[in-house]
Amino acid sequence: MLKPRPTYEQYIKVIRAHNLTTARIRRKLIKKPKRCEGCNKKANNTIISAHHPNYDKPYVIQWLCPKCHGGKRDDNKYSKDFC
Repeated sequence: MLKPRPTYEQYIKVIRAHNLTTARIRRKLIKKPKRCEGCNKKANNTIISAHHPNYDKPYVIQWLCPKCHGGKRDDNKYSKDFC
């Protein structure tokens, strides 16, 4: 089943959270960690990306590898055996 399309207000929250995170990284107010918070795997050739579990709180960020970021479960927790 397809997910319902996000509303304009939801889309604005997503864009705002991404822009705030990007700006804070550029200004060196936050630094990307070297390890995934989901599986604790070290990022040698893997890109660690920011995940916002709640777009109403744009400064709450989880730093995840692609496997953990894509392996998100419904309860918004990450499986350590997924990676």
